[in-house]
Amino acid sequence: MKDLNLVVLIGRLTDNPELKYTKNNKSYVNFSIANNQGKDKSGQEYPASFFNCTAWGVVAENIAKYLVKGSLGLFKGELKQDQWTDDNGLKRSTVKIIVFETRFMDNKKPDNVTDESHVQNSPDPDFDIPF
Repeated sequence: MKDLNLVVLIGRLTDNPELKYTKNNKSYVNFSIANNQGKDKSGQEYPASFFNCTAWGVVAENIAKYLVKGSLGLFKGELKQDQWTDDNGLKRSTVKIIVFETRFMDNKKPDNVTDESHVQNSPDPDFDIPF
């Protein structure tokens, strides 16, 4: 059994997403979301957290089509760590979220959304909920 690796965040896109394609014509989008941490008892805002994300296929296409900078969404995915050695021989790593489901949460649908197509799932055959 594979260990549970599940992330669910609500946040706003920090920039307009740009749809790209691999050499094999597979669509993807890299984007970042800001997750607001709220306020403390005195009303002072906690600093937001920022997360790098990648989505593939239909999910990527719909994020690029329907979301813009500032759009609020729920993003469900899994963490992926990339590791490499830089030009100076130092080991580096980064963690990003591989998004496989998103729900658009703005009160007003974008002008080009006419039905429930604004809820997108990308089934992951390896993903199994343990309960």
